[in-house]
Amino acid sequence: MKTPDSVGQQKRELNAEEHKIATSLESFQHLEPKDRVFLVLVWKGLKTATAVSLELGMPESVLRDLKERVEKAGMLFNEGPVLNIRIRGSRPGKICLVANNQKDLDLISHFWSRPDYGNHERDPEIYWEMGRMSGLPQTAIEAYDKIYPKTVGAYRDRIKPQVLMVSEDEKIERLKDEPDLIPFATLFYMSRVNFNSEMEIVRKWAEEIKKITPALYRLFINDFIKYRDRI
Repeated sequence: MKTPDSVGQQKRELNAEEHKIATSLESFQHLEPKDRVFLVLVWKGLKTATAVSLELGMPESVLRDLKERVEKAGMLFNEGPVLNIRIRGSRPGKICLVANNQKDLDLISHFWSRPDYGNHERDPEIYWEMGRMSGLPQTAIEAYDKIYPKTVGAYRDRIKPQVLMVSEDEKIERLKDEPDLIPFATLFYMSRVNFNSEMEIVRKWAEEIKKITPALYRLFINDFIKYRDRI
């Protein structure tokens, strides 16, 4: 939980070095806008770790460039596996793991090294810790935990997602008066009972990105709109 002092520090203007870091992260063209948003949120402490994906076929120089930008921002970097299919929002490509502390870098690297990572919705050890590192509200993780079974063959008995979770279409309807928040609200499953309190996390993310990387804020929203127009 953030103290009033830490909130005040978070709202202060960036100094010259921080502005340089923010520009470096938001301008890295080889990552999707969503992944750049995640990097900035890890840097600012609203997440502790994330996985981002470089498109297949990128030269080693691009990987080195990303690693250098991450480390200049005071974060830690590790190479992950190469994906040939999209898994949990990560596009096919070279997975890169970033954290703001060594413990979580080791943990997220361990999870991504597991051959069964694509089925992690069945493993509470993974989704609870990934939720924590992703900065998700505990209520949202708890609701997710009730939806997904822990064993193969349990799908017939699981609670229907719409009972506990707010659908993406419903999020759009609820946020029609705050449309810029919609792309941020779709970044995780939100519980029906605690939707309003969980929206505070969404607002913090959106406010932080808009404040320190305004170009990325608009790019992320526009990218989301283009994606929705294609489906």
